Amino acid sequence: MTRPSNHPPVRLRLVNPGGTPDRTPASRVEAENALAAALPAADARAIFASDVAGRLGVGAMLRPADRRSLIARAVGMGFREFDANLVIAIVQDRSRRGVHGAAGDDARLSLIAPANPHPHPSPHAGPGPMIRAALWLGLALAAVYIMILRA
Repeated sequence: MTRPSNHPPVRLRLVNPGGTPDRTPASRVEAENALAAALPAADARAIFASDVAGRLGVGAMLRPADRRSLIARAVGMGFREFDANLVIAIVQDRSRRGVHGAAGDDARLSLIAPANPHPHPSPHAGPGPMIRAALWLGLALAAVYIMILRA
């Protein structure tokens, strides 16, 4: 097939001529995933991970009292207890494997749900439902007592 004379000739250019060979698509995706997984320094997961790393003892062990206080701190930051324990496990794993660097840089932390600083209380949580049930029961008993006195 011939090209019409009014079109310029097609020119091919070499990509990355003389440079280092391009990385494979898989390695480029891996690099992008690592960049995307990095948490900002102000992220609660990274902050909590740094707190955990500071409390680890020899052999990445965490005393029970330290674990309880860390979990209480995490719950105060808006984490669920389950997520706080996951962060602790990730930091302990990093320490046991001898990984150096900030604990908040671990890409696995991005898999944990972010902290919710203003959790919505459950309508079934706390003493509220029990108090309401006790008041209703008291009113019902008072009504029955009044009916008995009138009879």
